[in-house]
Amino acid sequence: MILCAERKLGIFLIPKNGSMSILDAFDDINVTFKTRKHLNYNEVLDVCKDITDLDSYKFYCFYRDPVSRFKSAFKHMKYFANIDLIREFLTAEDADSFGQQAISILRDFAEQNNEQTIKVTNKFYSLISQDLKEKLDSISVNQLLLRFNPSNTPLLAYQKRWMDYNIQIDLLPYSDFDNQLKILLNKFGIENPTIPHVNDSVDIDVTFTPEEILKIKEIYKEDYDFFATKNILVN
Repeated sequence: MILCAERKLGIFLIPKNGSMSILDAFDDINVTFKTRKHLNYNEVLDVCKDITDLDSYKFYCFYRDPVSRFKSAFKHMKYFANIDLIREFLTAEDADSFGQQAISILRDFAEQNNEQTIKVTNKFYSLISQDLKEKLDSISVNQLLLRFNPSNTPLLAYQKRWMDYNIQIDLLPYSDFDNQLKILLNKFGIENPTIPHVNDSVDIDVTFTPEEILKIKEIYKEDYDFFATKNILVN
């Protein structure tokens, strides 16, 4: 979440919709409030009680085709060392092994490259053991959705959770992320901005079957219906 009292502007950050890249773009920019937490409007009202005129702010957030967003989340959960997923589908021994490998990988990268954790997690998959790779690969969409869903997993939450409020809000297409973020940064007074890409998805191809795509669309019907009310077409 980003708020700028001077310009009366705010940005909602939605998981898997470029949140980390947006935050990184604002890294050295002085704003009133900034957090990595994915707060919606009601949560901002609760957290920022000292800002009494939020109803006068103009808000922005990026929307994304739910299937594309789910694919990014699915890859993130499988290959970015999501320990909850590991514990759910692997044995306790496998989870311990994965945890030990993850700690070792993080320590090595911290020592060699002085990188932040968030920027090295996409290297986990290439460095873990082949045995664990195969076990992660075997987790299917249906398996994941039996345990994790938009109601119990913030990474999979409905996008309308951040959008469906009676406030001034512009919805920006994630499909045009770089261009839209440049325009957005200009509104905050930032000229000629550089667009970072933080926490990019793991470079592993994931293909859904027609049946899996249908299931994902059924699960995210709330988002599709909400987008339709805003005349937003997503494929």
